[in-house]
Amino acid sequence: MIGAFTLTVAYPVAAQDLGTSIVGTWKITSQVRREIASGTTVKIFGEKPAGYFVVTKGGRVIWFFVSDNRKAPASANLTDAERASLFRSLAGGSGTYKIEGKKMTVRYDTSWHQLWTGTDVVTDAEVSGTTLTLTTEPFKSPQDGKDVTVVTTWERVE
Repeated sequence: MIGAFTLTVAYPVAAQDLGTSIVGTWKITSQVRREIASGTTVKIFGEKPAGYFVVTKGGRVIWFFVSDNRKAPASANLTDAERASLFRSLAGGSGTYKIEGKKMTVRYDTSWHQLWTGTDVVTDAEVSGTTLTLTTEPFKSPQDGKDVTVVTTWERVE
C-alpha cells in the first residue's frame, strides 16, 4: 500500500513540464558570465544581487534586479556619474515567452538594454526543486569579443 502511494505521488512531480513548473515568482540568487574557451567566470552583479523574475501562466514575464554593491547617491540631485553608475548596476525587462522543450524564448517588449527590445532571447531553462536556472546560448561579449554564456539562478518565492 505504501509503495503504491509513493509511485502515485512521484509520478505527477516527474511528469510536470517546464511550462507549468516555471510559472511563479523567483528571487535572483546569482548571475555568472562564463568564457567558453577558458571557463573563467565572473559574478556580474556581485555575490548577492537583489531582484525578481515573475512568470505568468498567461505567457508574460517581467524581471528586474540590481547589483549587491550599489551606492546611494549623495543627494536627490544625481550627477551624471551617479546616474551612469546606478544604470550599470541594474538589469530588467518584460515581454512574452514561450517554452519549447527545455528552451525558453522571451520576446522583449521593454528592456534596460534597448537593443533587446523587439527581439527574441533564448535560454535553456531548468527547474530543479525550488531553483530555476536560465543559461543563455553562447554569444560574443560586446565588452571584449569573447564567446560567453550567462547563467542566472533564481529561487522560488511563490
